[in-house]
Amino acid sequence: MALFVGLHLWMLRHRFRSELALVVLSGVVGVGLDNALALMGDVQYQGELLVIHSPLWLVSIWAGFGATVRHCQAVLFRTRWAAALTGLVGGPLAYWGGERLGVLSVLSVVSWVDIGILWMAAMLTLYSADRHLP
Repeated sequence: MALFVGLHLWMLRHRFRSELALVVLSGVVGVGLDNALALMGDVQYQGELLVIHSPLWLVSIWAGFGATVRHCQAVLFRTRWAAALTGLVGGPLAYWGGERLGVLSVLSVVSWVDIGILWMAAMLTLYSADRHLP
């Protein structure tokens, strides 16, 4: 992921600061979200290198996601409603995929709701940042 993000930032060096800001913000939002889910007892993650309770592999995925907000994921961030729906539906789908891969466990039905709500907030945060960065 470091290679992907580094190449992304190099290719878009004319917008380096705003792209880096989205990558960093996405990583920070992801760490907060995944740690909140772990602390609330909603999710258990597999992985030994942790950033508090969130595995490093998941933090890197969030950083990589930040690099795609203005590009291949742009359709998901066209409007505030699209970003909200992306989080509400896409978050649980991502965790469902993680369960199928055996890298995390969602612990209850309420956990799925929590994931959707937190992801909706995360996507709205990234949407807002994207709109305010040059």
